[in-house]
Amino acid sequence: MFAQPQPCPYPGLRPLTAAQSDLLLGRDQEVSQLVDLVQRCPFVVAFGAAFCGKTSLLQAGVIPQLRQQGWQVIGPVRPGRDPWRSLQQTLGEHQPLGETELIREGLIPWVDRWPHGEPLVLVIDPFEEIFTLGTTLADPGEVIECLTEVVQLPASPLRILISLRTELLDECLRYRPLRQEMHKGVFPIGPLSESSWDS
Repeated sequence: MFAQPQPCPYPGLRPLTAAQSDLLLGRDQEVSQLVDLVQRCPFVVAFGAAFCGKTSLLQAGVIPQLRQQGWQVIGPVRPGRDPWRSLQQTLGEHQPLGETELIREGLIPWVDRWPHGEPLVLVIDPFEEIFTLGTTLADPGEVIECLTEVVQLPASPLRILISLRTELLDECLRYRPLRQEMHKGVFPIGPLSESSWDS
């Protein structure tokens, strides 16, 4: 009788998901550092080259770890061609929006209704799509202002974690609100090294 085939642990270029967290190898230190940064900083930018493993690190490493520590994770949100619609749909799945409530008019009312004492993190991956795909239906500056103004509130329970390709860092620096946040919480993600496999 033939043995049952085992699932392939190497999905190629497809990113790992939260259900595949046991397949994320060699990134334990980066996961711990990113989780710590999210806990300390209201807006965290995790950046690296294309195909360096940013999405796998977030989805299979950081997000499961945050959930284990009691965080409510919203997303990951993929901005796509209509960032406002993507945010509206994802946030509405976690907490109902009013009939006329539009996220593009501000996140503060939505966050104000969030249960007190429950930490919350919004994950946007890949954030560069607001510059590369979503400029027709959403102005990048307006999206950035919407996101940064709410995390700057003194009692805001919300943290924001975004992934970004390295070549889009300069684009982010054009926007002062995002530039100010990047002074506090920037995390570089490099390729796996041989020593990483021993961690």
